[in-house]
Amino acid sequence: IDLPGREQAGEGADQAEQRTGGNREPEKCLESLECWHFLQHRFGNPELGDVRVLVNNAGMAVLGEMDALGDLERLDLGDWQRSLERNLTSAFLVTRAFLLGMKARGYGRIVNVASTTGAVSAVAGDTAYAAAKAGMVGFTRAIALEAAPHGVTVNAIAPGWIATGSQSEREAAAGLRAPVRRSGSPEEIAALIEFLVSPGASYIVGQLIVADGGNSIIEDHNA
Repeated sequence: IDLPGREQAGEGADQAEQRTGGNREPEKCLESLECWHFLQHRFGNPELGDVRVLVNNAGMAVLGEMDALGDLERLDLGDWQRSLERNLTSAFLVTRAFLLGMKARGYGRIVNVASTTGAVSAVAGDTAYAAAKAGMVGFTRAIALEAAPHGVTVNAIAPGWIATGSQSEREAAAGLRAPVRRSGSPEEIAALIEFLVSPGASYIVGQLIVADGGNSIIEDHNA
């Protein structure tokens, strides 16, 4: 979230911590209606905050817990719901809190971090995550149409294999099989987001931009 000054951002964080009992764990904050009411009041009101840029980047894991993999008949309803909450509902709640203020001010940039999983490809046994990230693309396009007349652009990016601290050995090996023969870097994804929130991207609306080193365009994996 991009705010005009660090002091203003710090004040909001302190108040949010007090209102949520000092607990900043994302999953518990997600379950706290008071937390989201505070966000909408503090930042959604155009008189109380000047939020210009929102990047919905939360997802995949909470407190080191990854989405469980397995056949559909073994997917527990609770695991399904937690994955959607973590990877899709979180973006809905935060966007809803800030979009009103952006529309009122006639300017805003929202970037939703989706994934190649679900949007352009899939992993067997990763049904809930794929559904959530595919849903992120539909969410992006619907909100983009609503927000565009108000000077607010909404787009999504779909990173492929990225060398983050949580990347597993299997994921790193998969990155080596991409046409560029490596995983992407967090800095490369950040550069893409930086472009999408810049004035030069003001005519890009409701798009999904894939950044996966060409992995999703391979037709013959034996070549």
